[in-house]
Amino acid sequence: MPTIPTYRYLKPQPVHNHNNRLGLYTIPNPFDYKPNSVSSRNTRNMKEQPYIIIANISKKPNIRCLIKNAVAFGVKTIFVAGQRKFNFDASDEKSDIPKIIKPLIIEGHLKIVQFEKIKECIEHIHSLGIKVIGVEIDETAVDVEDTDNCFSGDTAFMMGNEGTGMNEKQMSLCDGFVKISQYGGGTASLNVSIAAGIILQRFYAYSQSKDCL
Repeated sequence: MPTIPTYRYLKPQPVHNHNNRLGLYTIPNPFDYKPNSVSSRNTRNMKEQPYIIIANISKKPNIRCLIKNAVAFGVKTIFVAGQRKFNFDASDEKSDIPKIIKPLIIEGHLKIVQFEKIKECIEHIHSLGIKVIGVEIDETAVDVEDTDNCFSGDTAFMMGNEGTGMNEKQMSLCDGFVKISQYGGGTASLNVSIAAGIILQRFYAYSQSKDCL
């Protein structure tokens, strides 16, 4: 069973804007480290760690955006189950990893741990004492705005498929669910990477609260 190698924290740094064909992203720049910056203090104090589980995601652009969002909000380890059509090898010239993220993986700042099956992936995560929370519209889901009841401890967030949401297997392996309330009259759906960004930003804010420092 794969294990997470020992790794050092990604040096905290200010962010810079990176333009690409999918839009404007704010991605940490590992080469612009300023030890006295506000972001460096916040990153060091992030005691409760977020993780992302990538499983059953259909579109490569969405996986790329999920990885970018994860880095932007302090994720240091990404777990992957399946996703055989996506090349996660950052050292491969044919890698599907975003170019700006490759140095973080190659230099050991970001870890991607792959599994063949979702069950063994979740079992490994649980063995590390990390909770698995699904992002899904479910009657038991806690609203992401209710941070007091929504988050606690190191947490791995698993997103649903772009079209069908989380399948029964994924849901059966979760320790709980979180949802993003919507207030318009349209379909109750958000792009998977946008939903992940909202959840991770809320978790980061929670981790910076006085109760976690």
